[in-house]
Amino acid sequence: GVITHSSFFIAKCMPTAQNSRFAVIVSKKIADSAVSRNKIRRRIYSIIMDLIPKLVNKQNVIVIVKKGIEKLSQENLKKEIREIFVKSALLK
Repeated sequence: GVITHSSFFIAKCMPTAQNSRFAVIVSKKIADSAVSRNKIRRRIYSIIMDLIPKLVNKQNVIVIVKKGIEKLSQENLKKEIREIFVKSALLK
């Protein structure tokens, strides 16, 4: 598979014959409480769901979150996710 890095994410992509699947990993180093980690995860999943119709290839994608993500606004978060998807050839 392909591993792509950005300032806030690491994306690991593997081609698949079925529909694309996504997983978001937020470690305890990023946010101490489960509530905070799940909030970050839900924000990212909502952005990914908006981008799914625009994907160009079918991939299994693991998105690993880096430090600093909790300070990003929703617009900046969307921009960062779009950037990493373009880098990893999921979007044009």
